[in-house]
Amino acid sequence: KQAEAAKKKIADAEAVKAKRDELAAELTKALENEAMLKAKLDDTPIQQAPPPKQVTLPDPRPAPDGARQVTFLCTNNRVYPIGADDWRDVVRKKAEFVVASRRLDGGPTVGVDEERFMREFKKLNRSLHDDFFDVEIYASGIYPRLRFVPRENSGATIDEVLKPRSRFQRLLTVLDTSKYYARFIVLPDSYEAYLAARAVVDDAGLLAGWDPQGEGWEFTTHLGGSILFGPKPPPDPNAKPAPPAKPQNVID
Repeated sequence: KQAEAAKKKIADAEAVKAKRDELAAELTKALENEAMLKAKLDDTPIQQAPPPKQVTLPDPRPAPDGARQVTFLCTNNRVYPIGADDWRDVVRKKAEFVVASRRLDGGPTVGVDEERFMREFKKLNRSLHDDFFDVEIYASGIYPRLRFVPRENSGATIDEVLKPRSRFQRLLTVLDTSKYYARFIVLPDSYEAYLAARAVVDDAGLLAGWDPQGEGWEFTTHLGGSILFGPKPPPDPNAKPAPPAKPQNVID
């Protein structure tokens, strides 16, 4: 029995020594790893902090009296200038020519035949577009309207917006900053393009504002003029005069 007890003590002592040796080896390895990491940190160059960004707080307010709006649509992460006023004049003249030449106006109680008008107009004007948009005419109730559909691969990319003497920047140079202001209509996929364009516009000294819109939003506008697809609703004799509209906050 004494011999067995002695053997057990020897075995236990050897097990403790083996465990101690194992822990010592692990500690040595950990210290070596720590020394290696410290050496790497000593060799790593100190990173310089990026320069602080200057942030301008928005100040929504009306545009100066008499200032004219220049509109930009930001979609597909590109910037598209919209010549809505020019297109309205062009299409209105084309539409009035179609109505007169085809005798489509049935008078104030009937209006213009919408179906025939659309057919004849598209027959004479198969393609309405500029460098940035395809322009479509459509009916909204009795009123003709225009829809601007961005052309594929047109519009200014972020690189083009930031490039000196690009078409976008040349456009800004011809604008009198005392007579114009910029309005950016921004879709969710184009905030980066808007911020790039806004920085360039701000540097040019042109007042500007932005109008965020949801995904799938389309730019449309009234055609104006005398063409109506039906009789104009009679005025409400009990309607109260509308109060004068307050100037909108269009710049910030």
